[in-house]
Amino acid sequence: DYTSAYGYPLDTTPFLRQTKGVIFDNYISAGSRTVPALWRELYYQMRGNDNIISLAKQAKFETFWLSNQGAKGIFDNVAAYLGKQADQSFFTKKFSFNLHKKLSDMALLTPFQAVLNQPNSKKQPRLFVLHLMGSHQNFCDRVAERTLPETRIISKSMTCYLESLKQTDEQIRQIVQMLKNKGETYSLIYFSDHGLSRPKTGDLTLVHGEQFKQNYRVPFIKISSDDTARTHIQTARSGFRLMAGLANWLGIDEPQLLADGQTFWTDTPDTKPIEVFSGAEKNPLYEMLDDDPAILPDKP
Repeated sequence: DYTSAYGYPLDTTPFLRQTKGVIFDNYISAGSRTVPALWRELYYQMRGNDNIISLAKQAKFETFWLSNQGAKGIFDNVAAYLGKQADQSFFTKKFSFNLHKKLSDMALLTPFQAVLNQPNSKKQPRLFVLHLMGSHQNFCDRVAERTLPETRIISKSMTCYLESLKQTDEQIRQIVQMLKNKGETYSLIYFSDHGLSRPKTGDLTLVHGEQFKQNYRVPFIKISSDDTARTHIQTARSGFRLMAGLANWLGIDEPQLLADGQTFWTDTPDTKPIEVFSGAEKNPLYEMLDDDPAILPDKP
């Protein structure tokens, strides 16, 4: 709800705001933090060897993983394990994500261009995954000081946060341009693993949390070379179904995922109320959570 693509009054995502594609208005992440979210979204039934990379490889995709997060560490392993299974992997950080010098996500553009340009003599379909730091705390570590506006917006922390959204938007724009320049058909999905919410006290900023809808409601947008319009899917869609949706996106008919995948990209409602993983004994229903609306620039 801080992206202009979803209605925020400052233009934090000028490319995503106007691009043709499929926009999920209510994609609900499976968890409120990276590890529990990706464990449920990119693995089938949280089984280590059944995941998006192994599925793509079984379907004869050539797979690439480029990460600006850590290759090792308690907070990195769920994603890093996927990356290391890819045919080619690249990590800017060899250990935990928080033990290295801060590096902009833009550092992934050069290696992405390099692997994109590699000859594809076998004419295989190819899956590229770019794992970004995005707008992870601390927000001012994500952006260069020179890119910040002279006047703070809400607070310094929030100014950096909004600028980090602009940076991700610009990175996606450049990736799409690279794909266009390649002259082949392509499809790109951008989504976030979880959202954030305001702390109960202290500075105007955003932190991890579990109790608000905004901790789970995240951007989810698909941009493809054959898009002719901007289409919105308004039905709430659960991140627990993402593996099925990705299989369908890749054109893979996996029997265990088939039924869920066929309806993922439609306005067909989920058959069950959407649950989220919060670490509680029982998964709460998303609709029962409180709201934490975005802080507007003129209303701190």
